[in-house]
Amino acid sequence: MSSIVLLSVESSRDRRIRSAMVRAHEQIKINKIKKTEMLQKARAALPLTKLRERAFEGAFFSVALIAMAGWVYFITLLLVRLFLWFFG
Repeated sequence: MSSIVLLSVESSRDRRIRSAMVRAHEQIKINKIKKTEMLQKARAALPLTKLRERAFEGAFFSVALIAMAGWVYFITLLLVRLFLWFFG
């Protein structure tokens, strides 16, 4: 009789261990799936991030280019006036 009780206790303990291992394995699978989904979302957002950065750089470059063109126009206008005043 004690051997039957011992077998039932062992099998119960084994079942608990197995169920805990199965739950841990399932949790690992879920975590891998979540990580994969997060990486896919990050990869999907990456082109938008690059586009946003390039747009910011392009806007900054265009403003700088317009400012430089303004200075060139202003200096050219002053030199033309100086030239006309000197020879006029």
